[in-house]
Amino acid sequence: MPLSFPPIRPVVVNGATKWQATCRTCGQDVCSRPQVVKAAVDEMRRAHGPEKHCTRGETR
Repeated sequence: MPLSFPPIRPVVVNGATKWQATCRTCGQDVCSRPQVVKAAVDEMRRAHGPEKHCTRGETR
């Protein structure tokens, strides 16, 4: 199981590069849509927390 924060990856939208982060534990996007500013995605992935502690994919 991954121990780090979700990785940031470039996504091309209408010819422009934007940024997205996807949790490898639950498979969900950390931000709802790609962001223009990479720092915004970095802040969202840190708010998500380490993938090791992800509980988004769990059903209760």
